[in-house]
Amino acid sequence: MCLLLTAICGCAIWYLDQPLRNDVTPFGILELEFCGVAGNCGAVLAGWTGQSRDALLVLLGLDYLFLCLYPASLALLIEQQQRRMGGRSTFWPATLGVAIALADALENVGSLRMLLNGVTPLAAISSSIFASIKFALLLAGLGWLGFLFWQGAFRQRVRQ
Repeated sequence: MCLLLTAICGCAIWYLDQPLRNDVTPFGILELEFCGVAGNCGAVLAGWTGQSRDALLVLLGLDYLFLCLYPASLALLIEQQQRRMGGRSTFWPATLGVAIALADALENVGSLRMLLNGVTPLAAISSSIFASIKFALLLAGLGWLGFLFWQGAFRQRVRQ
């Protein structure tokens, strides 16, 4: 059920991100998440007006639900694959999920502060730092999951 909700919420976020893509922000919401590094937060926010700004507010609100779902899904998949391979249950997948969700929530705080209160250096750089942490942890988790699937496939092949 968690995977299904993650997929539905992810599709909704993708849909809401479409009005945020333009010449200034070809990568949509990612442009806001990393504008502190690029130093173009003012231009990013100026490129979104009216309907795209409304979509951004809804997207950021929906992202608070999504940030609970996708790390939980990743943690559950890692845990399930570890058990399938005969491993024991550990707290690491859940810890990874919580760390990803926390980084995403803190990144969203910076993004919302910029959107509602204007760009400040602290909000811009904190959003970018926490986005970087979130994506690094997410890639580590996906790599871990990929390794577990590869290891499981290798074991199956050796048994045959």
